[in-house]
Amino acid sequence: MDFDLLSAARDLIAADSVSAHGNLRAVEVLENVARTLGLETFRQEAVALGVPQANLIVHHRGVRPRDGGLLLVTHTDTVGPGPLDLWTKTNPFELLQEGDTLYGLGVADVKLDALVKLQALANAPESARGKVAFLGTYVEEVGCLGAKHFVREPPFRPAWAACGEPSELRIIDAHKGYLVAHVILEDAAPRPAPDDRLAITVTGKAAHSSTPHLGINAIDRAIEFCRAHRATIHRIEGGDLANKVPARCVVEVEYAPQLEEAARAQGHVCERTSGAADSIARLLDLGLGLRERLREIVLASGPAENLRFDPATAVFNHGVARTKGSRLELMFDARLLPGHDPVEIFEKLEAEGARLATAANVRLSIDRNRASYPMELRPDSPLRRAAMEASRRLGLDPEPQAKPTNTEGGVFVSAGIDAIVFGPGRSTGNAHTANEWQSLSQLRRAGEWYDALIRNLVG
Repeated sequence: MDFDLLSAARDLIAADSVSAHGNLRAVEVLENVARTLGLETFRQEAVALGVPQANLIVHHRGVRPRDGGLLLVTHTDTVGPGPLDLWTKTNPFELLQEGDTLYGLGVADVKLDALVKLQALANAPESARGKVAFLGTYVEEVGCLGAKHFVREPPFRPAWAACGEPSELRIIDAHKGYLVAHVILEDAAPRPAPDDRLAITVTGKAAHSSTPHLGINAIDRAIEFCRAHRATIHRIEGGDLANKVPARCVVEVEYAPQLEEAARAQGHVCERTSGAADSIARLLDLGLGLRERLREIVLASGPAENLRFDPATAVFNHGVARTKGSRLELMFDARLLPGHDPVEIFEKLEAEGARLATAANVRLSIDRNRASYPMELRPDSPLRRAAMEASRRLGLDPEPQAKPTNTEGGVFVSAGIDAIVFGPGRSTGNAHTANEWQSLSQLRRAGEWYDALIRNLVG
């Protein structure tokens, strides 16, 4: 079996599979890897986010997967790279190796995990054939759409799913729920923005929205600066994904020399601009009020904390704010604890939004971009026991942990399939940030763990 892990990793990172661009280039790389390893593949094709996408299913040659087995799951899409100038180690689509460390977009979250899963599948004992398969999903980062496609139209029904996410080789048997509100506000009679404006570019620090305290939210920072100086925001552009703490935000306010001086004193980049434009000031006030109302609803509708998680509380992030003419688009999220019901929270938020929009005489729509339930694996699951035994055998920590993010595991659990989360690499402070990195030794160790899990559960 002639397989070069690092060569395949370079090809996979070079394959742009940002969710909105489609994952077909990554699927093609993985199909070539599967052929090299003597495995067979087929696709579940779809169109999502306006572009072609596909789930990739890989199994042993000549043996179609049967019901009741193990599914090794890795999502093949990534978040966008964000501002390219923040990638100081490498181009995000070029794998860089420095000793044991690999850099590039998706090295940890989570494309390279697919390669060692395919190796483990190829090395599975004869007794496991037909009982284990690999699933590479599409658009996990924007609603777990590929996983939902699979459970909605299953070509076979597994009993267990091992979902790849960076966990530093620790078993995850519980995670938070996830709610994303996509809010669009439109003003039928917009007021004009001042002709003479100051564009202020505020820089923050990117982080995963499950741990917003590790980043600096540029949208929040820009709004706070303007409020502190009593400057009305007439235009705003910040962030690219709900589940990412935005690293940059540009706001336009009425020009004033003292305001420019104050902004430059805080390190913000300023540029004078002019021209006719609609003001979204009223819409932004309403949207920010709705965002605050979401926080209040969540905190009033479930447990205050769960000490299995870090952070132990529900957390919130304002990921996107965009102006388009007289329209304002906002995306904000909430990471929910077990005991929170995302659908019930959305119903309350929608009712509150309708009330606010009517009072302000503006049009408002709220899209339930995500409404994912928390996950917790039952203690007596054979998957849990097999995973713990695999960790013991390899000298890893066998005690299952809780994860602050939401994963595809919740999709499988909602369909009656036991699921865990496991993978190489660090999530906190690393996923969804520039200079994303992965440990090569952990990556190879994960391959050994998947091999042990297969043998423990279906081998």
